[in-house]
Amino acid sequence: MAIANHMNIANDAHDARNALATPPSDPGQNTGDDSILWNGSPTPSCSCMQDAVRVIQQLDDDEFGITSLSLDQVLQLQKWMIAQCCKPIDCVNCVHLSAIHTVLLIIADRLTETFECLHRRIRRAAAGLSDHQSSLPNALTPSEIDEPTFPVDTRAQLFCNSSGIAASSSMCNNQLFSAEFRAQYSDEEQVHMIRVLLKLQIRNFRNLLSRIDSVNQITGSSARRSKIRALVGRLGKSNTDIEVALQAVLRTISGP
Repeated sequence: MAIANHMNIANDAHDARNALATPPSDPGQNTGDDSILWNGSPTPSCSCMQDAVRVIQQLDDDEFGITSLSLDQVLQLQKWMIAQCCKPIDCVNCVHLSAIHTVLLIIADRLTETFECLHRRIRRAAAGLSDHQSSLPNALTPSEIDEPTFPVDTRAQLFCNSSGIAASSSMCNNQLFSAEFRAQYSDEEQVHMIRVLLKLQIRNFRNLLSRIDSVNQITGSSARRSKIRALVGRLGKSNTDIEVALQAVLRTISGP
């Protein structure tokens, strides 16, 4: 039976995907009248700080509707966020600025949380498949599945605009892929594809944290570097948890 029938807790994430397809309006286009001073000199051509702060604002306002996105759409968002974080590291004006690295670590913290949320999504989907596979052979609606409860994460920084609560505690779209992709691939293919994409995304994020850490070896404090190590640890745990959850989904699909 198709994953779409078992894991659908949202009517359609198509609108959310369209919103992401034109990713978040390029923050760099809206520099306003605020000039950022680098070492006392205005550099109006450099928008790294404005761009990075804009990313945080978009996440805090839930402009992307993160709980409504399918997993592949969340991966698109993560990829965009990583690219935004790389810009100031590649900028000669910004690479050694403590203020920039503070903002980057805030974004990195949000990114880490998205991986933790993805693990919860997959785990919920696996639990729903296991509990309802034999008793509910037809398409499942959100009201037919009691979503497993998870302890409230007091560290949560991502909140759902529609529910007003932490994204990790909200009802999420459990689809692995958006509608057009689901029509092209089997259940097993979807799981294997999302597994590979997640591994690549985690690797890219780990590389970003490594780059930030390398720069902070020169200019950063020990406290800042400890924060980076903590994020790496959380990411590693999410990587393990995601793999376990995906294996559970595969076992359910394959049957005894």
